[in-house]
Amino acid sequence: MDEKDKNPGKVLTFPGGSTVNTQDIGADYVVSQGNYVDTPELIDPVDVVKSIREREDFVNRQELLVRVKAGAPAVDIVDTVIKEIVEELSHLKYERKKAARDGKNTSNYTISRISSLRSLADVLMKRMENARAEQLDLKSPRFREVLKLWMEFVYESMVKVGISDQNIDLVFRQIEADMKDWEIKVTSL
Repeated sequence: MDEKDKNPGKVLTFPGGSTVNTQDIGADYVVSQGNYVDTPELIDPVDVVKSIREREDFVNRQELLVRVKAGAPAVDIVDTVIKEIVEELSHLKYERKKAARDGKNTSNYTISRISSLRSLADVLMKRMENARAEQLDLKSPRFREVLKLWMEFVYESMVKVGISDQNIDLVFRQIEADMKDWEIKVTSL
């Protein structure tokens, strides 16, 4: 008697009537000792393909993925991340309250929620740091160009309303005098 005859394996019957011996596919562990296989545990390959497609469709519609793929600005992506974290926190809070109401252990929900809250706090702290870093650089060429354009706008407006060249010159001299230490004032805001 060879080894195959000693342990003949179990025959699985799939929806649609096809069968396979568990030993032939190296899955003897699939069937319990009582030779009972719960039919819902058997997965129809058509259902697997459908499930994979549903998952791919769902993932591809996710706002965070869409924004990252589109090359959205980092600030928009961070906004979306914050929204996603808050949404998950809300789900966790609901599940924790439901478990408590049902008399079940809530510690896993609490631990997950605390971890998510820390992640949210980290994202928000980084955001605040970045906002501080993005303060107006008064010495940058870009800011100087904006200031120059603004002064030209003021000058042109004065000319349009008929202010004399002498008075315009007087106004700009006064602006120059008043702006002597304007960078210090603006920086302290």
